Amino acid sequence: QMRFPKLPPDADVATLAKGAVSVAGYYDLVAKARSNGEYYAPGDLIFYISRPTYGIVTFNTTHVGHVDGTKAADLTRAEIEGRRQMISIAAFVRKYVPGFENSYLLCSAAHIGVRETRRILGEYVFSEEDVVEGRKFGDGICRLAYPVDIHSGEGDGYTRKEEELQQRTNYRNAPLPGDWYEIPYRCLVPLRVENVLVAGRCVSSTHAGHGAIRIMPSCVAMGQAAGTAAALSLKTQTSPRCLDIGILINELRKQGALV
Repeated sequence: QMRFPKLPPDADVATLAKGAVSVAGYYDLVAKARSNGEYYAPGDLIFYISRPTYGIVTFNTTHVGHVDGTKAADLTRAEIEGRRQMISIAAFVRKYVPGFENSYLLCSAAHIGVRETRRILGEYVFSEEDVVEGRKFGDGICRLAYPVDIHSGEGDGYTRKEEELQQRTNYRNAPLPGDWYEIPYRCLVPLRVENVLVAGRCVSSTHAGHGAIRIMPSCVAMGQAAGTAAALSLKTQTSPRCLDIGILINELRKQGALV
């Protein structure tokens, strides 16, 4: 299941930027610019998403592989390489892509984005099966439908591992259409460590399960749940591990969370 469908190579590039939510393509233009030494990002396409503000798009095209996100030297190298790619992408669209002739770089991320480093071992380990089977939990703290999305740490960092898995018979990397899965509160609770909650990329999960819940919406939801649980634990003089999950879920619902 493709998150962002790729355009066919023969798509009309002159009309792509009009009214599109997301665009992934420009294969021939990327190949031409690369052969001319004008394009440094890996992969054979560019990918951008429109924003609510007219005339602004967000590019998700830079990829840096062979990086250990726990090492300062690797992160420094990734910062340098990522910004080198960013500058070449901005120059590429100005020169080659219709509609971007007068475009300019408005802003960039404060630092390189790291998909995965260390994770805790918690009361529950979230897995790929939880995603594809659309599992719900009695202590579920958010609803999600994002697929397993694992970019390879080898090579150019662009190839997604699940594309290899798609060779399997009847392989799916997401819940069925209209369905969703939940992250259980137990993923936020470390084993053998009291009075600590985690949220975001470091929650208890497998490598594949992590590929689905590392994104911003799930991290925001986990942060809301962890913060609310911490406040309730203090209020009830209970450790987060022993907190009444019903009280937490009711409070999250009052806040408007989808639980």
